[in-house]
Amino acid sequence: SDLYRSTDSGNTWDTISFNLGPNGNLNNIVNLNNGDILLSSTSNLFVSSDDGITWSPLPLQAEQVYGFSINYPLPNGDILGLERESLVRSSDGGNTWSFSALGMHNATVNALKMPSEEEQLAVTNSGLWKTTDQGENWERILPDTSTSFLYSLHPLALINKDSFAVKMGKSVWSSLDGGQSFGNITPSGGLSKGNIFAANSGQVFARGWME
Repeated sequence: SDLYRSTDSGNTWDTISFNLGPNGNLNNIVNLNNGDILLSSTSNLFVSSDDGITWSPLPLQAEQVYGFSINYPLPNGDILGLERESLVRSSDGGNTWSFSALGMHNATVNALKMPSEEEQLAVTNSGLWKTTDQGENWERILPDTSTSFLYSLHPLALINKDSFAVKMGKSVWSSLDGGQSFGNITPSGGLSKGNIFAANSGQVFARGWME
């Protein structure tokens, strides 16, 4: 299959002959601090050193990363990836990976955001988690006590490092003190499905079906 590349915000496109692998599809891309571009497909990881013109596959691993948690490196250059149901980290451009979620293993990461260089927030199927050491250790700051098993594609609305909202099941919770306390801000009737987003002005928007 071909890969399409634009260098002018999508006004024009170049076609690059590029085999993503059997039944391969583009998952996401991250720009590394050394200038390389790392691409994740459904079958493998690929790296480019010439601005995406040519690509080389990285060695397959027993525990293969299938995507990146965030599409930019951490301040120290590490990148975060998803492997099955765990958060993993690479310090060598995606060649090797190790677990990066002590206390949060075997939890499907539905969303991950960085309020600051040190802090990260992750929404999993067991609740909202926080790290203050760039992802080495995690603490659950809000358990998911819902029984609906309705997961959102965008369950975390971040205003700043102290103010954010998270959707779990049919409920929406907010914190104004960095996760020390939470209040239920669910619209009347609850949201059975849908996403939440935040504007820099402090507004939170939710879209879903009320019951």
